[in-house]
Amino acid sequence: MSEMGLWLTPLILLPGVALLIMSTSLRYNHLHEADGLSETGRAHLMQRARFFFHALVSLYVCVGLFSLASLLGMLTAASPDLSAWIVLPLTALGVLSLTFAAVQLVRESILAHEVIEEHGRRLGN
Repeated sequence: MSEMGLWLTPLILLPGVALLIMSTSLRYNHLHEADGLSETGRAHLMQRARFFFHALVSLYVCVGLFSLASLLGMLTAASPDLSAWIVLPLTALGVLSLTFAAVQLVRESILAHEVIEEHGRRLGN
């Protein structure tokens, strides 16, 4: 890969991460609508909040790592070997952070589905 492509790669991934941050933040803000929940519902709500929190922190860390990888890659582009040793590990850490955030969001989605099913059962009675 060329020196230019190496430090651009993390920047290319940032718009997708930004969309995840926006959608996750929006969903996280909707958790405040919790009036009239059962004890189980409140427990689920708190667990969902933790999943969102961990996902958002991981996504912000991902943005920081991708940005740092690109910045340092650009600054060291004159030395391709040094640039690769800096950019690739930081990008890999960013991808790991993104993967952790995705796992948290999957866990939240599963729990949200359980909450919806519980609410449906209560309405059916």
